[in-house]
Amino acid sequence: IAVVHRLYHEPAAGLVTGMLLGQRRFIDYSLQEAYQQTGMAHLLAVSGLHVGFILFLLGLAVSLLRLPGKYQLLLVAPAVILYVLITGARPPVVRAAFMAGIALTGWTFERRVDSGNTIGAAALGMMLWDPADVFDIGFQLSFAAIGGLLGAVALAARLRLWARARFANIPSRSGRTIAQVFHRWIVETTLYSTVVVCALAPLTGWYFGQVPLTALFLNVIMI
Repeated sequence: IAVVHRLYHEPAAGLVTGMLLGQRRFIDYSLQEAYQQTGMAHLLAVSGLHVGFILFLLGLAVSLLRLPGKYQLLLVAPAVILYVLITGARPPVVRAAFMAGIALTGWTFERRVDSGNTIGAAALGMMLWDPADVFDIGFQLSFAAIGGLLGAVALAARLRLWARARFANIPSRSGRTIAQVFHRWIVETTLYSTVVVCALAPLTGWYFGQVPLTALFLNVIMI
């Protein structure tokens, strides 16, 4: 936190601290309110997106050592656990780390990783550790988001097959087929964001009294 505030001025310092560590106390209340009203508050809460970035950077660094997979896992796993502890071990980041640990273990030992089972295992593990987590807003939002994302992936696969069958041989100006353009600009840019926002809508409406439809468009840019 000290390094961030030495490198950046406000409000950037507060935003960077929030995005890296989930520490909102340095962010001006009016700015937090703006993020909340536009549906972008999840960027200030450490979650799967952040753990994904950490895993990507760690994986890239460790791969340069050219170690066997199990040794890479031994280096990456403690670093992820440390990040979870630094960020306060909130339910969303614990969920993401739990799922990442299962996935990394499966890939290391060349086992197929089932997304639905991984989500269920993470939920079960967290509730065994602290059953009260199920009433935590972050827990509910995190699992609703990842469930929506899993549904979006399945829907995207169906749309890809439909587009290939419908537009397979129709070229576009860019040289790609219409099916490729459809998947690139319709599915990849808007579908995931739309499905996740819809999955979160009941919870955000219940807890915060609003469902920001602007999130459908801003997520694509902001993330």
